[in-house]
Amino acid sequence: GRTMLAAAGETMDPVQLGLLAQKAEHDWAGAPCGIMDQFICVLGRAGHALLLDCRSQEFEHVAMAFDHAALLIADTRVKHDLGNSEYPVRRAQCEKAAAIIGRHERGVAALRDVDAAMLEKYKGRLDPLLYRRARHVVGEDQRVMEAAAGFRSGDLAAAGDAMNRSHESARDDYEISCEELNFLVDRVRECEGVYGARMSGGGFGGCIVALIDTARGEAIEARLTETYEKRFNISPGIFVTAAAGGAEVLQS
Repeated sequence: GRTMLAAAGETMDPVQLGLLAQKAEHDWAGAPCGIMDQFICVLGRAGHALLLDCRSQEFEHVAMAFDHAALLIADTRVKHDLGNSEYPVRRAQCEKAAAIIGRHERGVAALRDVDAAMLEKYKGRLDPLLYRRARHVVGEDQRVMEAAAGFRSGDLAAAGDAMNRSHESARDDYEISCEELNFLVDRVRECEGVYGARMSGGGFGGCIVALIDTARGEAIEARLTETYEKRFNISPGIFVTAAAGGAEVLQS
């Protein structure tokens, strides 16, 4: 989007550009996605996480100002076919759970309007699968806020713990992880100097992200590479980085 705008000599509000990118996903790719990927591309700021309210589209740049810690990305190098087919299924399951609760509670339009106590109140009205899906979403909202608080205060142990619990919920309740992702998360957590780790993205392959002690980066990378190659006979793609800025035009 920014490339085409630059070529035309035009500009656009970044929020509107992000929403336009989402519309392209919906109308052309047929993917009923949200706005997270699009908004981080147009709003990302170096050295910050982006805390985004997907309903109001309000956002906050949360500083990740720590010299001794970094982000380790490990790519499984696999992508299972379930990813494309299961995404709309999960969305439909969440919408169904919200609709059931919304029949009895005013103001519930989506699972973000449900807290843990309310979900437990209606557990008996949801089949076990819908309950697990809803428990992931309701819990994930809380874990995101806990991670943001940890980054703000410099409590990386708290932020890492939220990441760990997030992966476990995605694995067990939302069921969007896979053997390779779980293996990398389990192995990286065994390493010294790791605060936390979780799968990233839509699941069924792709990458994990770990919050690590910068000084331990090379040792962690070597350990993950060794164990992953031994288990799956392929090399993971690993790099250590920091929170970066969004997409920008390099040359016009």
